[in-house]
Formats: sequence, C-alpha cells, structure tokens
Amino acid sequence: MKDGFLSKIASGVGGKKGRFITLGIWIIAIIVLQIFFPKAADYKDDAAKDLPSSEQQVSKDGTTLIQTVIMEDSATSDELTKSFNQLESAAKTTIGEDPFAEKVTASDKLVARTTGPAGISVDASGLFKDADVSLLIGTVLLVLVFLLVIYRSPILALIPLVAVGF
Repeated sequence: MKDGFLSKIASGVGGKKGRFITLGIWIIAIIVLQIFFPKAADYKDDAAKDLPSSEQQVSKDGTTLIQTVIMEDSATSDELTKSFNQLESAAKTTIGEDPFAEKVTASDKLVARTTGPAGISVDASGLFKDADVSLLIGTVLLVLVFLLVIYRSPILALIPLVAVGF
C-alpha cells in the first residue's frame, strides 16, 4: 500500500517540486477567479426607497401602522432604553392605556412594538446584562471537563485554569 494511488498523489503534491507547483496553481486560480468572476459588491444594493414625507405607512386594510422614530446614531443602549420608556409613557398618557403591554393577538386593542436597530440593541443589552457571569462559569466548567478528559488528572487540569485566572 505504500506505493498506492493516494500515496503517489500525496508525494507529487507535497514533494520538493510538487508543493511549489501546487502553490503556483492555487495562486493562478485565485488571480483568474478575481479577474473574470464578478465581485459580491456588484450585486449589493443598499439603496432603499425614501419614506413618504409624513413618515407613516399604513397597511392596505388599515389595521397596521408603521411609524418611524429617528434616534441619534451615537445613542447608547441605556439612552435608547430611556427614550423607549419616554415613548411608552407618552403613549399611555395619550391613549389612556399601555399599547406596549397588550398581546399581539389582541384584536380589539391597540398594540405597539418597537423594532429596528434601536429595538434590537435594547433587547440584546437586556438579554446579556446578567449573562456575563453565567457564560463565564459555563465556559470554565466546559474547559475543565475538556482538560480532565485530555490530561486525566484533576491537578493537571486545574493548573491551566489557575494560570488563566491569574
């Protein structure tokens, strides 16, 4: 089996001359692909239609309204949360009830939700606010299990964890 088909290919590709030939073929292939194939940027379209001057969009059946609220680009997640809270309190005051607390399935109630980059940022911050400690503990335990399997000795497994801890 030493002189098998795969051994000959491995020797040819990884040999003294073969490795340079293989490297050259890959470099030529990359150059050809870069020159003759279209780039991903050619198909990118970031242009969205402008919103109407009223910035309101109503569904055809009149049951859904999308209202764009522009936030500062530099606003932090805490500032966005404060702005959302102000928006919710203004809605409560104006409408008399909290449309943000209503379930989406409520058919006879006004239901409001926040979305977009600002809403996602606020949600992600809320989700991961307390996750740091749990993620750290989970990671340490997972690494400890891997080290126990690899070293098969509790003391040898703890040495890298203690070193990383310091």
